[in-house]
Amino acid sequence: MNHNSGKKYFILFIITAFIFTSLIFARNDKIYKVKDVISPVKIVLNNKTVNLKGLDSFDTEFTAKNKILAEALNISENEAYILGNLGKYWALNILKDRHVYLKGNFDIVYLKFDYREKFKYSGFCLDNGKPCYQEGFEKRLANIRRTKYAVLNTENENVYEIDSPEAKTFRHYLVIKKIHLPRKNSQKNNLQKAL
Repeated sequence: MNHNSGKKYFILFIITAFIFTSLIFARNDKIYKVKDVISPVKIVLNNKTVNLKGLDSFDTEFTAKNKILAEALNISENEAYILGNLGKYWALNILKDRHVYLKGNFDIVYLKFDYREKFKYSGFCLDNGKPCYQEGFEKRLANIRRTKYAVLNTENENVYEIDSPEAKTFRHYLVIKKIHLPRKNSQKNNLQKAL
């Protein structure tokens, strides 16, 4: 190898390294950490909230929107409420504390996966009031209908039925399968009511 070809390879290496480094730093400017998930379509990144445009999900509370969606889809309000909460937990499990970046129309990308596409096929995604993936939605719904759920108030660890008036007022709660409820003596009365 002559001196000139070695010099050309060295220069080519320096240029390639510079371009590669520039691309890494340019992309790092757009990397965010997922701080919270309000719903599958409302994600908190660093200090800003990103809404997935064009897609929707059930709410995590008993709302007029859930009531309208439930009637249109021929499901109960309780089922809509449970789907909203399970959808949130699904999104939390995938995104919470991950480093992601945004592309295009605020589409979230994590580990090279497009969150929007994954959400569309989750069974929790709605588009114009209808499930994006009917088969997945029906599987989620069938699972909910086979399972008994309750609401765990995380402030005092009391357990309530899904449709109880008290459960509709909680600020900090979990919708949980009854078989996964904590068993404590102090909760014995509330558990008996929920079971």
